[in-house]
Amino acid sequence: MPHQRDWIDYLVAFAPLIAIFVAIGVALMQAYLQRQQLKQNLYDRRFNVRQGVLDLYYHNVSAELSNDPQFSLTFYTTFQHALNLFGSDVIDYIKSFGAQLRELHERDDALRQAAMKGQVSDQLERERNDLYNAVNKELVRMNSVFDPYLQLYSDQGWFTRLAHRMDWWVNQEIPADLKSRYQSS
Repeated sequence: MPHQRDWIDYLVAFAPLIAIFVAIGVALMQAYLQRQQLKQNLYDRRFNVRQGVLDLYYHNVSAELSNDPQFSLTFYTTFQHALNLFGSDVIDYIKSFGAQLRELHERDDALRQAAMKGQVSDQLERERNDLYNAVNKELVRMNSVFDPYLQLYSDQGWFTRLAHRMDWWVNQEIPADLKSRYQSS
C-alpha cells in the first residue's frame, strides 16, 4: 500500500527552508540592533561634547574655578572629539562660544583688578555685562545648534528619508573625476 503524504511529511520537506528563513530573520534583527547600538553610542559621544561646552560655561561663570589647568585639558580633549563628531556649524559655534567666554573671563579679571585698586569704572562694568548677556544668548542658541546632531530617531518614514537622501545626492555638485566629457566644467 502506497504511503500517503500528510502534513508532517510536508513539514519535514520544508524544514530546511523554514530554518533558512528563521536564520535570515535572526541575522536581520541582529543587524538592526547593532545599528541602533551604534546610533546610541554616537548620541552618547555627541551629548558628552555638548555637556563639555555647558561645563565650560559654568566653569567660566564661577570665579573660584576660573584657573583650573585640568579643566582646560579636559575641554581641549572634548573639543578634539567634536571635530570628528560634528559638522562645521557646531565647530564654529564652539569656537565662537569659547572666544566669548575667554573674553568674558578677561573682563572679569580686569574688573577684579580694578576693584582691588579702587578704580571700578562704569564703562568696564557695562562692557562686562553686555558681554555676559551675549554669552547667555549664545547659551540659549546652543540647543538649536546641537539638536540636529542629537536625534536618535527620525520623525519621517523610511521612504520619505530615502527620497530626501536621493534628492540631496542628485543635487550635489558632481566631482571632477566623475564628470563626463559631455558635461561642461
